[in-house]
Amino acid sequence: MVLKAAYIVAHPPLAVPEVGRGEERGIADTIGAYREVARRVAAHRPDTVLFISPHTAYYGDWIYLAGGQRAHGSFAEFGAPGISFSLQYDTGFRDALDGAAASAGVRAGCVTDKARELDHGVLVPLYFIAQELPPSSYRALCIGGSGLPAEELLAFGRCLARVAAEREGAAVLVVSGDLSHKLKADGPYGFDPAGPLFDAAFGEVVRSGKPLGFAGLDPKTCRDAAECGLSGFIMLAGALDETERLGKGPFSSELLSLEGPFGVGYGMAAFEGGQGEGGQGYV
Repeated sequence: MVLKAAYIVAHPPLAVPEVGRGEERGIADTIGAYREVARRVAAHRPDTVLFISPHTAYYGDWIYLAGGQRAHGSFAEFGAPGISFSLQYDTGFRDALDGAAASAGVRAGCVTDKARELDHGVLVPLYFIAQELPPSSYRALCIGGSGLPAEELLAFGRCLARVAAEREGAAVLVVSGDLSHKLKADGPYGFDPAGPLFDAAFGEVVRSGKPLGFAGLDPKTCRDAAECGLSGFIMLAGALDETERLGKGPFSSELLSLEGPFGVGYGMAAFEGGQGEGGQGYV
């Protein structure tokens, strides 16, 4: 297996028309980028899709690997119970990742054998990806965000890349996370000057083509901006860096969209790669 590509996606439930009921038109750039991400994911024909979401579970001192064989979820809490999805988990990948993390001294693993319901950080990207690639065509793994130090998040990402490289087939990583929640005084969380600074820094890191820059963002700015996706972005950076070290790169970097009209920042980015020996990039 090789990590073919990684994507950063926003997760506003109102992006789903059955939830937004017209409000989704206010984030047209995000929705357009989502359709592009879905098309690209499907083009890679992944055997495994790895989802990282801060709403799957978020521990200050642990990286959560979702337990169970299958998981199901719907948009019922957002008024659209008829929109639902199920995922079959790649238990072999999960077990290998659990072992790799333990060997690397990274605090990660399953805390229960019972599957949790899929959260909106997974369901929103699933809604768009399913239009191009049915969930029944691949296996998945859901991973939580974490408050661990950046060095440990990077190490976990590197473990993920090594496991992907050791298994047969192709993997795609989808990191779900919103940017600052404090972009507008009349937004749901108010305004803080750190909000637009964080979102601008996100765009700069993606455009630079050096995602390891996520690990170096100013901690106070990140806290004050009230972001929810950074830990996953750092895991992504570690995974891409290790994949390139293994000769499966390089990865391109593309900012697909960046907006925040409702007071919360939504960033969409694509990292396409796997073009080294034994890999094939997105076309």
